[in-house]
Amino acid sequence: MQGKLVSLEDALTGCERILRDEFKDVPESALYMIGKIDEAKAKQTETADSHEA
Repeated sequence: MQGKLVSLEDALTGCERILRDEFKDVPESALYMIGKIDEAKAKQTETADSHEA
């Protein structure tokens, strides 16, 4: 799996949001090697959809 490059501002924003517990219900695997933090929720939705099928 290959990671994505994000700007410093996006990285810091993502860290702040994680530390504020906005993603406490998101599994750690959804946060691994993503780009912007908003991709974590999309990845979580994709994972949930694949488990329902």
